[in-house]
Amino acid sequence: MLTALGFGSIAQAQPRALIVGVEDLDYPPHYTTLSGTYRGFGRELFDAFAAAEGLTVEYRPMPVVRLHQALIEGRIAFKYPDHPSWQPEPKRAAGVVYSQPVVGYLDGIMVKPERLKQPAEPLNALAMVRGFSLPADTLWQFRGPALMEQTSLGAAIRETLLGQADGLFGNVEVLKHQMRYVMMLPDDTLVFDPRLPHQRGSYYVSTRDHKALLQRLDLWMHREAEMLTALKLRYGLSD
Repeated sequence: MLTALGFGSIAQAQPRALIVGVEDLDYPPHYTTLSGTYRGFGRELFDAFAAAEGLTVEYRPMPVVRLHQALIEGRIAFKYPDHPSWQPEPKRAAGVVYSQPVVGYLDGIMVKPERLKQPAEPLNALAMVRGFSLPADTLWQFRGPALMEQTSLGAAIRETLLGQADGLFGNVEVLKHQMRYVMMLPDDTLVFDPRLPHQRGSYYVSTRDHKALLQRLDLWMHREAEMLTALKLRYGLSD
C-alpha cells in the first residue's frame, strides 16, 4: 500500500507517494495549472525525479498564500517554487530548508516602452499577482508605491496597459511568454526596465519534514545535470 508523503503522523513512514505543493497559477514556461492539471518544466522535473526514486507524485495546486501555509503546517512534502526570501520568518520558525538551486529567474518591472525614453522615476502604482513577495531590498528605492494586487497575470498586465499601474512586477520570462503566446500581444507592448530595481536568483524546492528526501533530490539533480540543462533549454529557461 502506498503511504502518502506529507500528511501528519504517517509523514515519517517509508514514502511512496510524493505530495508536491505547487502554485495554482498560469505561469508558463515554468509551470501552469489548467483544469487542475499541473504542467510545464516543474511537472517534468518532479516526474523524472519520482521515476528515478520509485515514487508516485501527487501535485497539489493552491493559491500562493495557502501554499506557504501548507508548507509551514507540514501538509505537503515539497513546495515548488520557493525561495528563502519569500515569507522568511514563518518558514524559519517552522524549520523549513531548501534544495540546491533548480532554475534561474529574473524578477523585474515591465513598463510601457515610452517610459524608457523618459528619466527613471519612482512608480506611483505597481501591479503584481496577489501573494507574490517583493524582495525586501527592492521595495525598496521607491517611495512606497501603491501595490495593486490581482489574481492573475493577465489581469495585472491589463491593469498596466490601461495605465492604472505604472509598472508590472514579476518574472520577466513569464510575463513575456504570457503576452506573446497567451494574449497575442507584440513583444514590445511592455518592456523590462533595467533601471528599476530587479533581482536575479534561482527557484528552490523546500520542505519542512522531509530533509532526507530533499538531499536525494539534490543528488539526483547533480547526477542528471546534463538532462536538466537540456530540459531548461527546451522550455527557454535560464540555467
